[in-house]
Amino acid sequence: MSPEPISASPEKSGPPATGPLGGFAPARYCWLLPLFGLGTSMVLNFLAHSVGSLLGMAGFLVFALAIVAGLVLSIACLAKAGGDRRTLAHGIAGLVVNIALVGLIIFMFFAVAKVRDIARKAEAQRQQGTAGPAVQQPDPEFLPGRGVEVGSFVIDCCGVTRDGSVVYRTMSNSYIRADSLGLEEKLLAAKGVKLLPVGGAKYVVGNPAAELAAALGKGAQCGMSHGVLRPEDEALLPLYGAILAEAMGTSSRQEELCVYAVPSQSPDGNVDVAYHKDALGKLFARLGYKSQALSKGHAVVYAELANDDFTGVAVHCDMDAISLCVAYKTVSVADFSSFQAGTWAEQEAAKTLGTSAPVSRGTGRGSGNLANPIRREDEVLANQYRTMVRQALHHAKQLLNSNKNLSPLAPTVDVVCAGELVQKDGFVDLFGDEWSKAGLPLKAKAVRRASDPAHAVSQGCLILAQSLGEPQPGAIEKNP
Repeated sequence: MSPEPISASPEKSGPPATGPLGGFAPARYCWLLPLFGLGTSMVLNFLAHSVGSLLGMAGFLVFALAIVAGLVLSIACLAKAGGDRRTLAHGIAGLVVNIALVGLIIFMFFAVAKVRDIARKAEAQRQQGTAGPAVQQPDPEFLPGRGVEVGSFVIDCCGVTRDGSVVYRTMSNSYIRADSLGLEEKLLAAKGVKLLPVGGAKYVVGNPAAELAAALGKGAQCGMSHGVLRPEDEALLPLYGAILAEAMGTSSRQEELCVYAVPSQSPDGNVDVAYHKDALGKLFARLGYKSQALSKGHAVVYAELANDDFTGVAVHCDMDAISLCVAYKTVSVADFSSFQAGTWAEQEAAKTLGTSAPVSRGTGRGSGNLANPIRREDEVLANQYRTMVRQALHHAKQLLNSNKNLSPLAPTVDVVCAGELVQKDGFVDLFGDEWSKAGLPLKAKAVRRASDPAHAVSQGCLILAQSLGEPQPGAIEKNP
């Protein structure tokens, strides 16, 4: 007998298998995958705060891959569902969840960016409020009269408030072209930085210019040479006017007097002080002030020699010039400036040491001082300062020997020194030592440092401004 044929097993009922999804068994992952990616991303980002930023990047990558996979599965389910309502529902739910999560992430991205921008602006306003370069604070009510020193690098102005307090304001006398900063004008404006259009370009001036230049590694500029404005600087006068306006404001009083300090004429006449004096006078007039110039040495007389009946020798020493004034009862008997000063000394010291940058002695720092140098750098710089002082005293000797107005002065007088160089270690001792060797017709009873070397000039200008104006209660007294 022949064997009976084996019958085929009956097929199982249900929807036919359709491709690699295997009956759409993974359909539920359409919406589970993005939720899993979101959870994993949150955990990894939380760990990134203590472990490292790579985990945060990994979390973002996991979430992105989960979203992509969820979208692919959702679209595949919708395309292959046919009449299977459950698969269709999973596909629709997957699309809704994935799109909602993508929208949520986009919203959070812009929200976080907005919060960070608000925080940056708040921090910038807080810093500007404490440092004050870009936020103009309301002026206290000043008595009539202002004193101003305009130097190559710093403008120092002062006034007296109604309660008798002397208020000093120091402003960097520098500027920088806005396009050299590499920053958008809108960003500068958002930080409260004012832009001044001059000659087809826009400039940042004053303290903001110096601070931005330092932060960005740029070089802020100052157009002055030897501490004076030159005729070729006329196009830059609006910049200096803006710096003065920021430092001292405009005058609302009729003919309020502002006394401003300038270097004296040099014996050799190589530096033109007359243009500098006239240019500053015009700038103060634009701000509403009636102005009067005073030499820097003479200003120190008013600030420091009240106890000596404003009689003696006052010296102002800075990087631009050494200004010396001999006064008798406030009257200037002899007055001159030597423009071979601090900048020259530091450049010569750098040449001796073979360095490209100027050598400078820090105030109150270092292993020695200028009068007793220890390091070679200090010794080289001290020698150049001595040469600088000798040159100035040589001019003083020639001027005093030919002066017939010295007879009212006693043969020995007090010598007081103010200015930037005076704040360097040992400078006053060095100056006194050179004075004693110079053979001057006036001997020094004492060579001393000014009580406030940094502000002596502006304070002396203020004293004169108030003494020439109408007497005001609370004004600085000439005689203590």
